[in-house]
Amino acid sequence: MKTVKILLLMLAAVFCLPAFSQLAMELNSNQTHYMQYESIYMHLRIRNDSGRPMVFGKNEKLTAKLYFEIADVRGRIIEEYEPKAILLARGKVINPGQTGDIILKFSKIYNLAKTGIYRIHAYISHPMLKDQFRSNDVRIEISDGVKIWSRTIGVPDGVIGNDGRVLSRDSSRTYSIKKLNTNDIQYYYCTLEDKDKMYQTFRMGPVLGIEKPECIIDMSGALHTLVYILPKIYKYYKIDISGTLVDDGKYYKTTKTTPHLMKNSNGQIFVGGGAPAVPNVDFAVREKSFSALDE
Repeated sequence: MKTVKILLLMLAAVFCLPAFSQLAMELNSNQTHYMQYESIYMHLRIRNDSGRPMVFGKNEKLTAKLYFEIADVRGRIIEEYEPKAILLARGKVINPGQTGDIILKFSKIYNLAKTGIYRIHAYISHPMLKDQFRSNDVRIEISDGVKIWSRTIGVPDGVIGNDGRVLSRDSSRTYSIKKLNTNDIQYYYCTLEDKDKMYQTFRMGPVLGIEKPECIIDMSGALHTLVYILPKIYKYYKIDISGTLVDDGKYYKTTKTTPHLMKNSNGQIFVGGGAPAVPNVDFAVREKSFSALDE
């Protein structure tokens, strides 16, 4: 209660001050090109040029609202993506001349499942501001990529899905490896889907030379794949039939032999050849961008 009173006093004080150029907003996406169903992140930087503190609180008189507007490549607003208010009640203050950063998983707010080119901008309203303020436009493109490998399999008996229910043995699902150019770099992606739903989409690693990811499906219906991500460095992934990424943290390096996927007499899949690789010892780990942040 005491905090609310203090914030209201600050609000009353700043309303007595003259408003100058108000807010500057800069919007950026973590990529310019996305695989269909890939997670999309937006980074909004707000600079307070109003000459007075901007208070973001839980009280109605201090709550800012953030909206996004989505248009096609010709600038026409897409009605199915109705602007949704995101309340910025973070209990913080942006002082004059300072900046505040907001990072959002955009694909959780809007289901951008259709391929195409989109232009997105943000605008913000606040009880302390007379007008709404709009950001720059961000252009993104969503594509279904180029398929280089695919396998459709029946669901084995007794497999439990992500919802806790046994999957129908009559159903089938398709694993695919695809290529897509994102930010001028070509990447491999893995997807799992059936005729009604996409269960998983993730980026595996960059396309290096002519070497393609190795892929083996085991007896449980899980996909094991080994992808060449850096010179002499490979990364291993395992994704199960329900779409869960079971293993995505093992790295291998070339020694006198090259890492490869192998199957033992029991049908188990493992990486043979080479040796385990240690991040930041055998290879440098690239710093994560804001795309790695999640709610």
